[in-house]
Amino acid sequence: MNLLLKHELEGPPASAAQLALRLHMNSSSELVVDLPEEWEGVVKEDTATHEISAGQLILRSLVARNELLAKYLFDRHFDRDEIDAAALFSIAHTLWVREIGHEDFVSGRLVSATQVHHDFFDLATKALEAGERCFDIFNVLEATLRYTTSISFEKLLKFCNVQAIAIKGDLASGRFYSILESWLSRYPEVAREVLQREWSSINDDTVNLFTASLLALAPHFPREAVSLLLDEGNKGDFLEQHHKVWICGRLLLLPDLSATERNRLQLFILNGFAQFDEVTRLQAIGSATTALHLTDQFDEALCEAAEKNKQAVLVAIGDSLFQHSTELYEQGRFLIWLPLLTQLESEHSLDGLDLALSKIFERSVEAQDLIIEFLSSWAIQNADDFPIDKKFAIKFDQCLLKISGQAALFAKVITNWLNHDDPKLAAVVAGMLGELELRGGPPVHFDPIIIESMSVEDLIFIGGRLLGFVHSTKQLLSLSLSMLDVAPESFPRVIPLLHTLIVDEIGYDYPSTTLKALESLIENDCRSEILEVLNQWKTSLESRIKETEELPRLNELKPSTHLQRQFALARAKQMEKSREEAAKQSIFRKIATQISLKAGKGCFSYHDGNFREPSQLSSFSCSIELPRREVLDPVGYAIRGYRLRTIKRSAK
Repeated sequence: MNLLLKHELEGPPASAAQLALRLHMNSSSELVVDLPEEWEGVVKEDTATHEISAGQLILRSLVARNELLAKYLFDRHFDRDEIDAAALFSIAHTLWVREIGHEDFVSGRLVSATQVHHDFFDLATKALEAGERCFDIFNVLEATLRYTTSISFEKLLKFCNVQAIAIKGDLASGRFYSILESWLSRYPEVAREVLQREWSSINDDTVNLFTASLLALAPHFPREAVSLLLDEGNKGDFLEQHHKVWICGRLLLLPDLSATERNRLQLFILNGFAQFDEVTRLQAIGSATTALHLTDQFDEALCEAAEKNKQAVLVAIGDSLFQHSTELYEQGRFLIWLPLLTQLESEHSLDGLDLALSKIFERSVEAQDLIIEFLSSWAIQNADDFPIDKKFAIKFDQCLLKISGQAALFAKVITNWLNHDDPKLAAVVAGMLGELELRGGPPVHFDPIIIESMSVEDLIFIGGRLLGFVHSTKQLLSLSLSMLDVAPESFPRVIPLLHTLIVDEIGYDYPSTTLKALESLIENDCRSEILEVLNQWKTSLESRIKETEELPRLNELKPSTHLQRQFALARAKQMEKSREEAAKQSIFRKIATQISLKAGKGCFSYHDGNFREPSQLSSFSCSIELPRREVLDPVGYAIRGYRLRTIKRSAK
């Protein structure tokens, strides 16, 4: 807090302005406050801004409160002839922080009170040179401009030059010009005066000031703005080509452009595509995609540019599709860009595209097949060639959520992607299923219509893909048993494969879980031809489990007690290290105090002089089910998994 304001708040209030200051510093917009017991001011007063009566201060309005407070602070702390600029903006920013969201600003009124004897841009320049933070000054200037109708061009230009040094390299370096453009748009005559000035030097600050003024003038006088920018011998001649292209893109967004001006701007941007200067070409791409929803004149040029500078164009198109998805879809131009975007790699653009696709997917049934086709093509070109590809599920999480919400459609996607010759799609399915299992999604299944149309070779192929890429026992069983939903005519081809999957593969690795799944299905399935097969599988598994349990235990293979203890200690250390690493990423653990309990059955806390109710400690555990072959022969199991993931369609 500013020291002068801190001093003002010390001691009892003795005037209406001091009491108003306390209201303001509490971030309150209240206009009525009771006089405090230590009140030292008058008990009855009636002015244009406030009234004191019946033990209350009644302010006429927020504007009146701010006028009263601004006049008080200016008269008390500043000399009209010589103002401490740093102190002025420091006080103003302290006030501004506590009036964010208000309709009237005491910070702006305080600084604008200097206009009689000083120029506030000159004071802002001095404050910057004195070390005040530039963004604090920008915020105060934004509030100050609300209370002025004219500015000094020379003082403004000097401030632009000084602030450019202070803010150089910052991503928000255009903040001040955005504020200035907003103000100039309310006073187009002032913007015209700035544009008609003679520019003594050409630099980035001059360009930014000219651009802000031109864009402020354009909504009121679009023809004049286009002429100033593009006509030879006019004010825009000193601008670099890429600056003009950028401004053309902004001007194209104006709703009241005539056809003549619009064509001139579009032609200038199209010419930018053919420039040798890379900066100009990239800017032409940006300007074209900014107006992509307004015209199709740039479509052909963008497609050609994508072949030369692919990612830059794809990112620009992807961002435009995200920002204007509704307009482009209503025009029938959204989906035509998707084939081009299958090579898009930018994470930021993919996030936006994912959101846009999910909205259109939910809105239009007709677009769903095209969106799924795009997702399939993107996955083939960009997915990681690993057993599990998590990248797709993360980047297109919104689309995955919408697709998985439609069980029949999701079954079709899983079946087609697992049955695709490219293993990347199967890896993507593995990642999607893993993500859905973490979210607690519904059971997954194959599409019975597609399964019915498969040949024996195709069934063997998808069976191998299933075992190689799906790792959850629940999902393995759900997908495998869903093949029983095919028509009876397909049983001769499907049942032999399922016997191998259920009894010889999944049932061997997860016997107890498979047996429970079969028992549950027997209870719920009333088809006689299916019940007979299920009972046969159940009998085979029970027989195998019984034979395994009856095998004698060899003491020679039982580890010694000492070895078991060593293993338990090593495992405990490993788990503790894992917990410590996980705790480093936990926000909760960073803000909470950890207290380790050495012994006992419960704990309690003492806070604010009170003992809290004790909490009883209880044990908890979690478990995972490993496939039997992973325990018996991990190397062989890994080789088997690799062979299943690389299976060819002609394999027996």
